[in-house]
Amino acid sequence: MTSGRVTGAAGRTVRRPRGTPPAGDGAYRTIREVLFERIRSLILSGQYRSGTKLREEELARQFGVSRTPVREALRKLESEGLVRYLPQRGVLVNGLSDREMLEIYTIRASLEGLAARLAATERTEEEVRELRELQRQMNDAYARANWNRAARIHTRFNMALYAASRSPRLVGILAQFNDYIEHSKTRSLALPGRAQEIGREHQAMVDAIARKDPDEAERAAIRHVHNARQAFFHGARQPAGAAAGDG
Repeated sequence: MTSGRVTGAAGRTVRRPRGTPPAGDGAYRTIREVLFERIRSLILSGQYRSGTKLREEELARQFGVSRTPVREALRKLESEGLVRYLPQRGVLVNGLSDREMLEIYTIRASLEGLAARLAATERTEEEVRELRELQRQMNDAYARANWNRAARIHTRFNMALYAASRSPRLVGILAQFNDYIEHSKTRSLALPGRAQEIGREHQAMVDAIARKDPDEAERAAIRHVHNARQAFFHGARQPAGAAAGDG
């Protein structure tokens, strides 16, 4: 893949690291930001497993950049708790523990409940139609056992719901939490009946938002995240199998 260009420090135009997508939507990002997002995605997706040693020189060679932005990206990942520096051992991937996942689900329940509450008062008719169409597509993917497609549509559903809240800061925070949950979906492992439950939970959320009932919209969103949390931890105890999207 040919490297593109992003804006570096002080507006300096630099080449985009190899293997990374363009910023899109006219956005400009530093090399460190692009590397941070790419390495973060590799950790959350499980491609860099917990305990994996990350070497600056290897990452620099892989992405076609110098070691300095790699080092800066790793330090930012350390601040997020995804990697740790150990004396004489270098940088190791932390991954996310069950305790951390419980914390993420707990915080997400409150924030997603708030997003649904705000969406119920701020949404447009067009946004309600979009949510219903995404819900229809998701249910169709579940019926066909196309879990990868269902997961992608689920992410779009979540982002559409967040956007309807008209709270850019809340959208940004929830988008980060959605990243964590997005890559944990394989832990649910096709629990019997979970896909149908997700459909009913989304239906309750969209119906409440459509009729402008903020209290019920918030309750429905919180119930959905609580059920997703239970499915995640139940799935973690099950033998590996076909994965259903959740969250």
